Amino acid sequence: SDCSDCRRGPAPRIEDVMEKILVVDDERSMRELLELVLKRQGYAVHTAENGTRVSASRWRRTGGRRW
Repeated sequence: SDCSDCRRGPAPRIEDVMEKILVVDDERSMRELLELVLKRQGYAVHTAENGTRVSASRWRRTGGRRW
């Protein structure tokens, strides 16, 4: 039997398919609310309380590479 889907390899990770949104707000409740609403809309959501946290988080995820 021919299975063209079988030759495509593994399915992409959901993080690679979903649109990503970064929410930065100093109010925890606002970050949590926005995260909940946006996730329900199908977005991958990352949150941070300020720009310093965003930079530190990005630095860790990229192994020190720039944005």
